[in-house]
Amino acid sequence: MDLATGKTIEERYTVQGLLGRGGMASVYLVHDTRLQVDVALKVLHVPAAAIRDRLVQEGRIQAALKHPNVLNVTDIVDVDGCPGLVMELVLGPSLDVLLAHCPLGAADAEALARGILAGVRAAHGAGVIHRDLKPGNVLLARVDDGLVPKVADFGLVKLLGPEGGSGTRSGLPMGTPQYMAPEQIRGVGDIDQRADLFSLGALFYELFWGVKAFPGDDLLEVFEAIEAGAWQRPEPREGPPAHVLDAISACLEPDRDRRVASCDALLALLDAGGAAPQGAWDARTLGSVADLRPEVVSLGGSATTELGSEATILPVPETVPAILDSAPAFRRRVLLGAALALVFLVWLAPWSAEAVFRPGHPPPVQGDVQVQTFAGQAWQELLENADYDAVVHVEQALALAPSDPALRLLRATLALGLGDWDDFIPHVLAGAAAVEEPETAVGSLLLAMAPHVRVEGDMAWLVPLLQDHVAAFPDDYLGRHLWIIGMTTGSGVPFDDAVIRDQIRLFPETPTAYVGAFYARLQHQGAEQALETGLAGLEHHPGSAALEGAVAVSLLRLVRPAEALDHTRRCLRLDPGWSECRVSAAQAAIMGGDEASFRRTADLMSGEDVPRESRLAFLLMTVRTLDERGRPAQADAHLTRYRELSDSVVPTQMLLRKQSELLAEALYPQVSTPQALDARLRALDRDLAVPA
Repeated sequence: MDLATGKTIEERYTVQGLLGRGGMASVYLVHDTRLQVDVALKVLHVPAAAIRDRLVQEGRIQAALKHPNVLNVTDIVDVDGCPGLVMELVLGPSLDVLLAHCPLGAADAEALARGILAGVRAAHGAGVIHRDLKPGNVLLARVDDGLVPKVADFGLVKLLGPEGGSGTRSGLPMGTPQYMAPEQIRGVGDIDQRADLFSLGALFYELFWGVKAFPGDDLLEVFEAIEAGAWQRPEPREGPPAHVLDAISACLEPDRDRRVASCDALLALLDAGGAAPQGAWDARTLGSVADLRPEVVSLGGSATTELGSEATILPVPETVPAILDSAPAFRRRVLLGAALALVFLVWLAPWSAEAVFRPGHPPPVQGDVQVQTFAGQAWQELLENADYDAVVHVEQALALAPSDPALRLLRATLALGLGDWDDFIPHVLAGAAAVEEPETAVGSLLLAMAPHVRVEGDMAWLVPLLQDHVAAFPDDYLGRHLWIIGMTTGSGVPFDDAVIRDQIRLFPETPTAYVGAFYARLQHQGAEQALETGLAGLEHHPGSAALEGAVAVSLLRLVRPAEALDHTRRCLRLDPGWSECRVSAAQAAIMGGDEASFRRTADLMSGEDVPRESRLAFLLMTVRTLDERGRPAQADAHLTRYRELSDSVVPTQMLLRKQSELLAEALYPQVSTPQALDARLRALDRDLAVPA
């Protein structure tokens, strides 16, 4: 819903018009009647409360930085129930747009680099790392007759120190692939400021050479190059000077223990070349920017920075303002292209008497804001099929509110989805024991399940229980989700396609509704029907990594590796750290005879900093797929590594069957049949029984 021109928000901000619209938010030009200045207002139109909660702390940090090289956040407002972010008005261009149209001289590039470094240094000094530094997240503000680079979009921010929460999917990288440090690609959990230093090196490279340090559309090739430190060294147009090349090399070191360790150290490398350059924009060079014609608003004045007495400002010749001050049509392009910071109100709907779990609403937990925030994160992650991350945030909430029945029910649901019966039982029992309002959806469901979960076994009892629950609480997403999980676990819950159709019909805005339907149909109806479900889900949710990965799984079952590889690549573009997508990509490469792609993925999955479970799952898939492709010798080599990593002396058949059931079949079913796997395992056991 667009805001009408002239609308007043919180008796202070008057809407002047729409500047741009993106997938998650709209940006408006508004007038601050109190300060009598124009500002930008970004209004979120995604209903998920957990997303708002996740980013509110990060926005407050950005607002608190108050540095001239960081985009200034001034207010958070409520716009008809939706969160709005008030920011200084910077109408670009963003640095990526400038670089696409305007090659820079060495002096101008270094002046820009120093300004960006000043903003990042201020953030690190406040204990904040950015984790997504790239040209699109740097805006260029007009100050008098100069331009000031401003670092924007702290949406992937992470607080340093023991009390800092990541706010992102734990154990998975977040960021833009071509600028990500190797440790981000591998999904290392302890990301620190050195990741930003790597990104700065890639960004500085682009400033001086006008091309990416790690180019290419094939993410696996990009990841391989980043891991190897294989950045190209083309002939520069005007340099860069030796001290700048040394600084870039120090940033792009793949081993973070050998990488430049701080912004201060990087600044010292830049200062090794002498005094900071007085960046003089070359009118001849900047002539190519005439086609852009962006509007740039003068912010006026200069501010003190930690790197010098004044903000880093690049002087602009008199001929340039005329170029920059025309063509209002560029506003939309600039704002849509610039990744501005997102900050949202902590908005919690009143606790419902029915206590149901609904998409787009806060989960029905009680407690302080921190409990609500952790629970909201977990609920949103479940809806996005990020169950492992949801477990982390539920556990954080339970540490603060261990007796909350809704938290226990959510945790039990996640345990069942991950095939962990040992966690499912105690959380159901603890939740039932804490129920104080048995008439609610949460209370009644926990009390109904508790008598049946004492012993692991057939879950046929779940069906009549959930039938009654859904009839009483038809808008409770979690109850229906439990039903579909039961269909996929092979635990005695019969397949019921009507339940799946209802879930999709009632909750089409939720990717996991399609993901659950996909895996239930894959198990009970086959790959063709599952593929149709996955493709239908992608029509509604084209940005879902989970659905891209699911479609790849079905295509592998149908022995269509080339198409599967395309979908795994899309999955990795959306979520570079998703291990399941990497495993599927490797399997598609094996099946398609693409040894190079397989080797790239294998190298990425073999590092010591890759989670052990992910490495085990990858090796298991490799053994199974190589066996099926008639390559037993290579399969045995991977099996040897599997046994070494598992640190287990149990019979191979028992070990691999358990891993197969809990990992391969539950997370990313592969093309092998149980009969083929059993035959292979029996042969391996015979080999182990006979000494070499």
